[in-house]
Amino acid sequence: PPLYWVDETGKEQGFEYELAHLIAKELGIPKVEWVEDDYDKLPTLAKEGKTDIFMAGYIPDSSVDGITWSKSYLD
Repeated sequence: PPLYWVDETGKEQGFEYELAHLIAKELGIPKVEWVEDDYDKLPTLAKEGKTDIFMAGYIPDSSVDGITWSKSYLD
């Protein structure tokens, strides 16, 4: 909390959870599936097509080729 957590009933909640669903809805994507992995593996997962977006405070790193970075949504 407050970015992402699973509550005592098993319901996913949080700012990033809601933001991911809003982005998907805007893009016409009907389902959001969360994939968890080590922080340093996230760019590789995206380049391999195993994920489309990664969140959770990842700091943009221009040395990582093949990734389009957004501006911070927490600012």
